[in-house]
Amino acid sequence: MLGRVQKQVAQGWPEVGVLDAGEVLDRARDLARWLANAYPGARLHGELPFSRPLPTGQMQSGQIDLALELADGWVIVDHKSNPQPKAEWPRLAAKHSGQLAAYADALASLGGKPVRETLIHFSVSGGLVRVSG
Repeated sequence: MLGRVQKQVAQGWPEVGVLDAGEVLDRARDLARWLANAYPGARLHGELPFSRPLPTGQMQSGQIDLALELADGWVIVDHKSNPQPKAEWPRLAAKHSGQLAAYADALASLGGKPVRETLIHFSVSGGLVRVSG
């Protein structure tokens, strides 16, 4: 049942917003189509966990929202549900560049293949921004 899903909109948006479940599914389908066209034959890994020792002796661990495995490398996609307009996407994506760089370093060191690019997917508004690559 699709129905309507009520959701408290994050930081700085105190009012309750309503997301149509059908629209959410449409955004997911849009992303899947774009990825299939941009990276045909890629193997998708959702919520890919990683853990590795750092030179400091500490352990770094996390989960990559979506990693696309290509024959010659990786593409990382991080989902953000921020409903900001398109004009704000580059600024918001830049805020998360450190997180994506950490994911890229971890994946490259563990997977033996380089990370070709990193992307932020704005899942509520349907945007996709290239952060690196």
